[in-house]
Amino acid sequence: MTVLYMALLFSTQILFAGTAISSGSQSAEIAVSEVTAGVSFTLANRSLKSIPLRIPGVMNPNLSPMSDSGVTLAVGQKVFFFEGKKQYLLLTVDPQMQGKKLIVNELIKERLLEIRAEEG
Repeated sequence: MTVLYMALLFSTQILFAGTAISSGSQSAEIAVSEVTAGVSFTLANRSLKSIPLRIPGVMNPNLSPMSDSGVTLAVGQKVFFFEGKKQYLLLTVDPQMQGKKLIVNELIKERLLEIRAEEG
């Protein structure tokens, strides 16, 4: 039996990696200690439209309609959304997001209300 497991922080920093190989009664394990802490959470889109996001230095994902996407990002990482051709800050990753499911289409609605209020 061969098992390989690896988790990557989206900024390409390795969180942990390990390989466990066993054959009969023999086994070996190689592990790399944690390099950088990340926050794992879910970005959920409950709308019927795709939601393009920008995560600088990481990726530019499109959240499909009615979908969940698990991510692991560094604390302080910024996530942006688009309204028309403008880009706005959606959120900044903090440790309290660990394990949470964030409903992105609802967060965008809230942020747009805040932005419009600030612009007066």
